[in-house]
Amino acid sequence: KNVGRIIFVVSMGLVSMIALIITILGGKVGVLYTDHQEVLDASGSIMPFVAIAAISDALQSVCGGILRGAGKPTVGTVANFVGYYLFTIPLILLFAYKLNLSLRGAWYAISIGLTVVFVLMFLFSLRIDYEKESENAIRRSEAVSFEKLADQEEGEEEGTETVG
Repeated sequence: KNVGRIIFVVSMGLVSMIALIITILGGKVGVLYTDHQEVLDASGSIMPFVAIAAISDALQSVCGGILRGAGKPTVGTVANFVGYYLFTIPLILLFAYKLNLSLRGAWYAISIGLTVVFVLMFLFSLRIDYEKESENAIRRSEAVSFEKLADQEEGEEEGTETVG
């Protein structure tokens, strides 16, 4: 539980610095890739939303790791499905095409979708009984270790027979 909190706080700090740099540099980053002013203007206008998406993506990754570690990978799968298929894709269609916001609209949608994924995973991770899940993880790892050991012993016994 404490390790998850520490990783979450450290990740939040690091990704916030990166997001700040992305936002401050804005369209200046685009110069590394092109000299077309239209592309540079477009990239500069979306950088705040790229920064939001970066924050949400990093934090949902941390929460996903916590959920997998707690033996709840299905929660992450459902959160990703909801965030991407029920929010991001419909919002891209709405913002980018219906409202004619083009690239900016797509990044609005991506930012919203990633934030939905993060919030769902975060809220569920707050409800985890870490003591209980620690005990479950120990039981699962012991069961796997004993099964592997038994399989290895059987293989060694079978492997002692001579062929031919």
